[in-house]
This record gives sequence, C-alpha cells and structure tokens, in this order.
Amino acid sequence: MLPWRWSAAWVLGVAESFALPFVPPAGAWLVLGASLAVLAFWRRRCVWLWLALLLCAGAAYAVWHMERQLARQWPLVRTAPVSLTIRVVDLPQADDRRVRFLAEARDEQGRQWRLQLADYQLRDWPAGSVWRVQARLRAPVGEVNRTGFNREAWALRNGIDGTGTLGKARQQLAMGDRLGLLPLRAAAAGSWQRVAA
Repeated sequence: MLPWRWSAAWVLGVAESFALPFVPPAGAWLVLGASLAVLAFWRRRCVWLWLALLLCAGAAYAVWHMERQLARQWPLVRTAPVSLTIRVVDLPQADDRRVRFLAEARDEQGRQWRLQLADYQLRDWPAGSVWRVQARLRAPVGEVNRTGFNREAWALRNGIDGTGTLGKARQQLAMGDRLGLLPLRAAAAGSWQRVAA
C-alpha cells in the first residue's frame, strides 16, 4: 500500500489541475513527467522528487479525463434538427410545461450520445421504450454561475453529452423490456401517482 503522503500528492495533483490558468499540451506533460521520473530513479532516496512526480501525474490524469469528457459532448456548432434513435433510460419527469428524460441516442452516423431531452407536447415516454425522433440539440455549456445551478458541471458529473428539445414527429420502434429494474420502478411510480391523485 502506498504511504499516505504519496496518495495525498496524487490527490493534490488532481485538485491542482482545476487551478491551472491554461492547459499545457500533452507533450509538455510527457517531458515533465519523463524528466521527473529520470531524476526520481537516479536519486531513489529523494522523496520530494517522487512526490513531485505523483503531483504531476495526478494533474495530468485529471486534465486527460476532463478533455476526454469534453470531447464526447455534442458539438457546439450544430443547431439544425437531427434525426435520432433514442432509448429512454430513466423515469421521465413531467411538470406543467414539459416532460424531461434521459436517453441513450444514436445519430445517423452511428455515434452514441447520452442526452437529456425535453418534450413540450407533454407526451408519454415509457422507460425503456425506443423511438425515432427529430431533436434540436446543443452542448451542455452554460454561463458561469457562482451561486446558482451550474449546468455544465452538472452535465459533466452525470455523463450527459448534450441537451435538447424534441420535435413533433416521433415513431415508436420498441416498447422496451417488461422485466428488469426500470420497468418495475416505472410501475411503482405509476401506482404511487394513482394513489396520490
């Protein structure tokens, strides 16, 4: 098991990556890491070199992970409606204006996305069902909001690649599985709603 200070150096490196004023290119991380590794192996008893190496490794890992998540998001430039095949992967949430739900989507090129979609026609979207839809999508980027809801951080934390609004046209391709946890949750939520009404 690593000593606690080695783990602390890694965690500190991950936290440090959020304070960087700019993201160094990948080559700079490699040169710095290789230099520290050579020095650390040359001076094996020098603990601070090992800690510096772990600090840089933690920061490089955090930057790599964040860039990978951002690269998966819906492109910023797309604004026209797109045709998608979606599968509802969570229980829809309805209010007076819209129905929102999470969906696994596939576009016409076969790329896969995890999207939060909103339907302003207030239609039923059973959990597990598969549909062919038209949607207007956008990347989940928002303005910096220091005191309120931060949409971009929320999307990154929940693995959501984009948000969008559904058009009027839709075609059901499959109803979804009758067995499993999601249909049981949907049935339980429906029965609670009938009891509460």
